[in-house]
Amino acid sequence: MIVQIMASAKTEPKKVMVIDNDLDMMRLLDGSLGTDGYDIVIAVDEADALSIMRKVNPDMIIMDADNNDKESLRVLDSVRRHSDIPVIMITSDSAMGVLKSAFEHGADDFFCKPISKSVLLARVHAKIRRWRQFHMDN
Repeated sequence: MIVQIMASAKTEPKKVMVIDNDLDMMRLLDGSLGTDGYDIVIAVDEADALSIMRKVNPDMIIMDADNNDKESLRVLDSVRRHSDIPVIMITSDSAMGVLKSAFEHGADDFFCKPISKSVLLARVHAKIRRWRQFHMDN
């Protein structure tokens, strides 16, 4: 299933893929990022994520690790085999083991719920800006 929420920005919008099956989290991210000019593309599982990633070529991925940490790490491993785009993990579990595993599997940043919309936006802006600049220079 591919759901794409198009931003109304006049410049080329930045695309953020959200890997999650939580409708409330999708609404929060769309409200935070979609209204700030980002195209939000939603994947609900690993198969969707990899298929969409190839078709849409997102600038960033935000994934929720709450439902199944092992599945989230497997998805992250799959993403890392295909891309170096920034990945932010979101979870309600602040245990050091979860944080450590996420970073070991290639996460670039990590949020514990509840998340601040303004801090999320700032981190997304910064990570995409640096990633795009790096790829323009190389």
